[in-house]
Amino acid sequence: MRRCLIGGAVIAAMGLAGCQSAPGPKTTRYSVAAAERTPTPITVLIAVKAERRAGPKTNQLGGEIPDAKPTTPVSDGGLGEIR
Repeated sequence: MRRCLIGGAVIAAMGLAGCQSAPGPKTTRYSVAAAERTPTPITVLIAVKAERRAGPKTNQLGGEIPDAKPTTPVSDGGLGEIR
C-alpha cells in the first residue's frame, strides 16, 4: 500500500512538472528618439456657401422629400389636452 502511495506521488509530481510552461521571452527595451523638428499644422480657410433651390427637395435617388408640416393646423400645440 505504501508503495502505491509513493508511486502515485511520483507520477503526480512528474505530471505537474510536465505541465510547466516554457520560460518567457527575454525582456526587450525600446527607446524613442526625439523628433528632428516639430511639424506645424496647415491652416486652410474654407468659405461655405449655402444654396437654396426653388422647388421640392430631392434625395440622391431622385425621390421628392416632403416638407415636415402637420396636415391640420395646431392652435395650442396640443397643450390643451393636458389637465
